[in-house]
Amino acid sequence: RWSALRGLSTLALLLVIIQASLGGLRVLKMSDPFGIVHGTLGQLFYCVLVLIALLSSWTWRNGQSILRPGKAWPARVGATLLFAAVFVQLVIGAILRHTQRDHLAASDLLTTQGHWIPPALPADAFVLFLHKYWGVTVALLMLAVARHARGWVDASSPLRSVPRLLTVLPLAQVALGVSVILTGKSFWVTNFHVINGLAMLALSCMLAAAAWGGARSLGDVAETVPDKAAAAV
Repeated sequence: RWSALRGLSTLALLLVIIQASLGGLRVLKMSDPFGIVHGTLGQLFYCVLVLIALLSSWTWRNGQSILRPGKAWPARVGATLLFAAVFVQLVIGAILRHTQRDHLAASDLLTTQGHWIPPALPADAFVLFLHKYWGVTVALLMLAVARHARGWVDASSPLRSVPRLLTVLPLAQVALGVSVILTGKSFWVTNFHVINGLAMLALSCMLAAAAWGGARSLGDVAETVPDKAAAAV
């Protein structure tokens, strides 16, 4: 009966096995590519756990409306774009963390090694440039989606706090990113930066899952009922 939950649980098990294997290879081979994939897969595994929790919730199981009627497609497009943008940023961040462990390639905020757009080679400065400016783009996109999501999410839904959090987290993320540069990649600041980024990914994943969840959670039934009633008349 719960085929989606069985599928997600199986996927979570497979991801744990793959993650453990990648962790072992990372230690044995001391390979940055293994480390990057290991870090990125860990973020996706966390999103799978979030989806399992969401689909196991009372709201989802009882078909309570999560989104307001008529808001399905704007929510699907906006939430999916946001999730993809945050995930790309986390991949760039994983590359940055594993290739610039001791120190960053540059310490300037607006420019990178004195360049507004540094050359692609050597790659260190260019990756840092991408992470900084794509991060600002993601923050602006998240603020825009959060603003519109207040009109998507039903006021009685447990997800009503998601748009509020998506308004605060990108501002905190930009501030933490600036602090990472100013502190020379401080251990604690960097880790809070990573954790906050994971929270952004998880919340955007929840919003996208609700948007693509179908009639049981989107209120699509409420949209179709008037049409059926009119046809009957």
